[in-house]
Amino acid sequence: MKKTEETFKSILNEIENALGNKSEISWFNLHYNRFLETLGILVMEVPRGSLIIDIGCSPGYMTIAAKRLGYQVYGVNPEIDSLRKAIGDKDILIKKCDIEKEKIPFEDSSFDCVLFTEVIEHLNFYHVKFALSEIKRVLKTKGILILSTPNLATLENRLFLLLGGCHYLGGGIINPAHNREYTLSEVTGLLQEADFKIESHNYSIARDVITYAEEDFISREHVLKGFVRHKCWINTGRALVYPLKMLFPFFRSTIFVLTRKID
Repeated sequence: MKKTEETFKSILNEIENALGNKSEISWFNLHYNRFLETLGILVMEVPRGSLIIDIGCSPGYMTIAAKRLGYQVYGVNPEIDSLRKAIGDKDILIKKCDIEKEKIPFEDSSFDCVLFTEVIEHLNFYHVKFALSEIKRVLKTKGILILSTPNLATLENRLFLLLGGCHYLGGGIINPAHNREYTLSEVTGLLQEADFKIESHNYSIARDVITYAEEDFISREHVLKGFVRHKCWINTGRALVYPLKMLFPFFRSTIFVLTRKID
């Protein structure tokens, strides 16, 4: 498993080296541990060479990584012109699709696996059922859906709610860029209503350990070390709650759910 993880890191580091600016690298670092975790689930559950579709694939890092691992990868995204240029791989077919309103532009039962990572929180709640029905349509029978999303019930959100919100988050308790965030039971409930079989789920520490460094730059330095060098309230808070998140997984910031299409 250690050798496999080193392969993942090598692929991701290759992608990072091709990034153009500090902002892109910062965003990449924020999601780096999640990328590693997603790739680990993918390799464990889906044979190499399988057909995969990455739903909401911008900015394309997971799409490229899956291709490098030997999968046949396709993507859909609402905006594709700059995305195609960023991915720069002619063997990865990217099609334009607004998953909230449009049918996924592929035939029924086309794919062995769907990646639906950090997307559902950006959708209007009333369009989620349609999106899940389309994902189910393009999956083969017994095909795998890998979903990740922020945990609404993370410890920070519980504290922000008690305090009446957080100015850093626009006065609310969730990222203003997100339409709606979910608890684990809400996510699994939506998937079961869409007739997916829940194979496994877990709370991930992936985003809880990164460090906010100088000038809002995000590094991959573990926060228990990083908060000493980069003193800010976010790093201090994360370092203080880290033991609680290790002890109580439901306080963690990211949810992963592995599901399967059933007849």
